[in-house]
Amino acid sequence: MKDFFDISTPRLLVHPLEKKALFDFVFLRNKFINESNLDVPDNIIDPELLASLTDVIFPQVNKNKNILFYTLWLIILKEKNQAAGIFCMKGEPDEQGEIEIGYSIGQQFRNKGLMTEALRAIVYWFDNFPEITTVKAETLSDNYSSIRVLEKVGFRLRQRKGDYLLWKLMDLGDKQKKSI
Repeated sequence: MKDFFDISTPRLLVHPLEKKALFDFVFLRNKFINESNLDVPDNIIDPELLASLTDVIFPQVNKNKNILFYTLWLIILKEKNQAAGIFCMKGEPDEQGEIEIGYSIGQQFRNKGLMTEALRAIVYWFDNFPEITTVKAETLSDNYSSIRVLEKVGFRLRQRKGDYLLWKLMDLGDKQKKSI
C-alpha cells in the first residue's frame, strides 16, 4: 500500500485513497480490507464524516483533478499494518491560500500522540504547496482531545461560533518546519 504521495513518520503512514479505494473503503469495507491487507477497525471514522462522504466528498472526487485535496487519507500504524484514523482536506486552497482539514481517530488509538504525529507530518508536507499559507480546522468546544492536538501542532483559536471553535495555523513555511 505504498504510494508516491504517502506521508511517513517513524510510527505512521498517511496514505491517500484513490477513487476506487475510497469507494470500497466506504461502501465495500470487506473488499477494501481484503485487497489492501489492512486491519481496519469500524470506529476509525466519525459517523458524521462518513455520512458527509456521499453528499460532499464523492461529488468533489469525481469532478476534481487533484484528488489529494478531496479524498480520505488513512492514518496507518506501520508496526501493525492497521488503520488508526483518517484525515481529509476540504478542497484545494482558496484565493487567500487557506485550506480546511478534518480528522478522526478510533477510540482505542486516542491519547497515544498518533493524531498529533500525523498532523505535524501533514502540515510539514503542505510545504510542497507554496499556495497553502494557512490551515484551518473546526472542533466542537467540548472535544478536548482534538483541541489539544491542534494546540500541540501550533494552531491558534481564532473564533467561537456556537458550539464550534475555529482554529488556524498561519504562515506555513520555514517557521513551521523549525517547530516540528
